[in-house]
Amino acid sequence: MSEVALSDAAMIAKLGYVVFVGDIYGKDVLPKTVPEMTEQTVIYNKDRPLMRARATAGFDVLKANPMVDTSKIAVIGYCFGGTVGVELAETGVPIVGLISVHGSFRNFTPEAAKNIKGRVLILHGAEDPVAPLEEVNTLISHLRAAKVDWQLEVYSGSQHAFTKPQNASEERADREYKVAMTRFFREVFGQDVAQK
Repeated sequence: MSEVALSDAAMIAKLGYVVFVGDIYGKDVLPKTVPEMTEQTVIYNKDRPLMRARATAGFDVLKANPMVDTSKIAVIGYCFGGTVGVELAETGVPIVGLISVHGSFRNFTPEAAKNIKGRVLILHGAEDPVAPLEEVNTLISHLRAAKVDWQLEVYSGSQHAFTKPQNASEERADREYKVAMTRFFREVFGQDVAQK
């Protein structure tokens, strides 16, 4: 559980939503460096059933929370969380939407996209070397073939992790993704939470 993950969760909670941050790595595993993080993500990228099982366990915890309307659940994943979010959605869990923010999209089973319930929003940096646009396009081809309702926003001049801006383009991408995310949540949940 990183400070960034908790900060993003707090930002979404302030919009009026119940937020649960699933820790796929497990108890007492907190990578401190990029190589340590990569080592952990490789475990799950190589073992997709384990990834799905861990993500589903977290989803089940969220669904069991009495504050949650189980007919209005969405998933959001940042970076590796984008991969986890797509894998979870492809299991057919009952969600109204999925958002990937500078996610990575490798090694999905093309036919599994047909199991996705709800809409998909991909928010991505045009210059992302970790997940180049070719990778994004492959996922989109899966979504199109499965007739999943999807949307893609690509931010020029932005690399991976644009939510920690390094230049003016990434500052713009960081602002614009928050607007897109907020709009998407309001649309898929079918209400304006400010009016609750």
